[in-house]
Amino acid sequence: MRHYSSYWTGDGNLTAPIEIRHLPSGTPVGTTRIAIREVWDDPKKGKQTHTSFLNLVFWGEAFVEAAKHFQKGQNIHAEGALKSRTFESGGYKRTVTEITVSRAFAIASSDSDEHNALPEEEGANGSHNADNHEDAGWPQVV
Repeated sequence: MRHYSSYWTGDGNLTAPIEIRHLPSGTPVGTTRIAIREVWDDPKKGKQTHTSFLNLVFWGEAFVEAAKHFQKGQNIHAEGALKSRTFESGGYKRTVTEITVSRAFAIASSDSDEHNALPEEEGANGSHNADNHEDAGWPQVV
């Protein structure tokens, strides 16, 4: 595995199907977002949650083909380099940080897993059982 000082590894739920486009060179690129839910117990406020949303980018034919099997709400494990890019939009300079995926696989879901359940409008629930990725029946993006 290639080492990046800004390497990200995590599990979360896809917020949308993979959007696929082709660059002028013909290279396919797939993009989506992943929702990461953090749950903790606050002694004064009780159970607390916070959801973060991260952009995922899949480059190349193999990644995009495998990523087509991922569906909105599905719990996945993803790894990749954090990369930032800057562009202008409407006269304003914008910076976006994305995860360029180098490895991803689906995680078997569990209807009883409340820890990772997202609100209805954000997606479906899933499990953090990364050991079952080979039995999940989905292609692995390597």
